[in-house]
Amino acid sequence: MARKAAWIFGGVVAVIVVAGISGGGEDTSSDASSKPSVEQSAEVKPSKKEEAVKETPVEKSQTEQFKEFVNKNGTPAEKAAVKHVTKVQGADKFNDILDTASIYTDFKGDFVSDDAPTGKLLASAFADWKESDNGLVTVYNVKGEMLSNGNF
Repeated sequence: MARKAAWIFGGVVAVIVVAGISGGGEDTSSDASSKPSVEQSAEVKPSKKEEAVKETPVEKSQTEQFKEFVNKNGTPAEKAAVKHVTKVQGADKFNDILDTASIYTDFKGDFVSDDAPTGKLLASAFADWKESDNGLVTVYNVKGEMLSNGNF
């Protein structure tokens, strides 16, 4: 029985090797008819993958999208606050079970400082921008400490 399995395994390996050799080798013939003419080689068409990359617009980062939304739809106070945003994370995919997003700023204060109300403005602007059944946005200062938070 083991001998039969060894013969079958050897046969499968041989088929794979033969298929690999026949499908992957270079054509090294020096026949002039196999070489493309100058006219043929001048027509280099980009692959479908290259065309798709050229046609696909570059998607804006979450930070850019948030700033753009606030600058278009926000109050003057929110527009002033969004100038301090350095990064937005977690605003791209939600499952409505427990959605969390983070806004990072260049503020130096914490949640009991004078910067906290501005952080609350950013959380409120985020709630205007995104919706979730159970979302929490947290605003952080420059040190990564919590400045404010809010539901969205």
